[in-house]
Amino acid sequence: MSYILQQFQMMLEDNYDEYCEQFENYLRFRHNEEFHANKHNHDHKHDH
Repeated sequence: MSYILQQFQMMLEDNYDEYCEQFENYLRFRHNEEFHANKHNHDHKHDH
């Protein structure tokens, strides 16, 4: 089991920058989706 964890840690270190970049893009994407959803809900309630 420790061998698998060691291999996984090496893989993370190799692709650490790429993972961070993808994670930031994911967070930004989620934030934009929630922002648009909240804005849409707010406008919808405001119309009624």
